[in-house]
Amino acid sequence: MISKKGIIFDLDGVLWNSSSAHENSFKSVLAQFEITNFNYHGYAGMRTDEVFKETLSKNNISFDDNMIMSLTEKKRSLATNLLNESDFIYKDTCSSIKDLNKKFKLCIASSSRSKNIELFLKKSGLTECFAFYISGEDVQNAKPSPEIYNLAAKMMKIPKENLVVIEDSFSGIKASLAAEIETVAITTAHKREELKKLSPHKIIDSLSEIVSIYE
Repeated sequence: MISKKGIIFDLDGVLWNSSSAHENSFKSVLAQFEITNFNYHGYAGMRTDEVFKETLSKNNISFDDNMIMSLTEKKRSLATNLLNESDFIYKDTCSSIKDLNKKFKLCIASSSRSKNIELFLKKSGLTECFAFYISGEDVQNAKPSPEIYNLAAKMMKIPKENLVVIEDSFSGIKASLAAEIETVAITTAHKREELKKLSPHKIIDSLSEIVSIYE
C-alpha cells in the first residue's frame, strides 16, 4: 500500500455535525416560496447559491442573480448564528485530529464560507493542526467539480497518490474521486449501502477509525 503523507478533510458532516443548522436555515429562507419538499441531504456539499438556483428551478420559480445573492446571504447569516449558539463538533473530532496531526499534514477543503471554517477552528481549538483551509469562496466551481481538491493537493505540495480525502456528501465524494485522490466516505450523512454506489476507496462510521487505518 502506498504510504500516505497528507489528509484533506471536508468540514460539514466530517468534522462537525452542522447538517441541522444548514437544513433549518435553508428551510427558513425557502418558506417564503412555500417550498415544503426541500431535502438538504440531496444538496449537502454544494455551495449555497447553487442549492438555491437548483431548488428554485425545480419548483419553477424564476430568479435573477440579485435574488440568489440575497437568499444566500440570509441563509448564511442564519446558519452562522445557529452554529455559533451550539456545539456541533463531533465527540471524536478533537482527539482524532490531534493524533493524526502527529504523523500527517492536514488541511480543510470545504464548500462552506471562510467565516464558518474560522468558527469551527475557534470552537475546536484545532487551528494549529491544519496547514491551511480552502473555502467555497476560493474556487469558481463547487463540488462535485474536482477543482477544490485539485487546489488542495497543489497547496499541500504532496503527490496525489500520497493523499487521502475524508468526505460525507455525494457531491464531495464525486469531487474527490474526480480529482483522483484516495477517498474515504464517512456515514454521517448517508447509509453505507448508499455510499457504496459511488465506489469510494473506504467507508468508515466515525473519524476515530482513520487513526487506526492510516497509523
